[in-house]
Amino acid sequence: MSARHGLDIALAHWLAAREITARKRAGIPVPERLRIHAATLAGLLESAAGLDDNAPGASSSSSKQAIDYLTAAQAGAVLGVTPRQARRLGARIGGQLVAGRWVFDPDALTEHTEGKTP
Repeated sequence: MSARHGLDIALAHWLAAREITARKRAGIPVPERLRIHAATLAGLLESAAGLDDNAPGASSSSSKQAIDYLTAAQAGAVLGVTPRQARRLGARIGGQLVAGRWVFDPDALTEHTEGKTP
């Protein structure tokens, strides 16, 4: 599984869990299909971590990369700018727009701060 695919699954799981939590807090019933969806995504995340470790030629760092992306706020803190400015820099500093949110590769941010990228 690619790091991008793993990130998409992780984000989808986070969104499903967030919706379930919000519904519980508001006293709104949680549809069974949403619970099943969240459980399926959790299983995919667990199996992806196991598959990456067992795949020939794959290292455990690929599953780690899928989890270690930074938010715009975290990227802004690393760069010493606001989260808004980090979003504006977006793709130029190693960010990706996933489900309407910017996520940043920490290695690309390090390269940017060290002046290795434009």
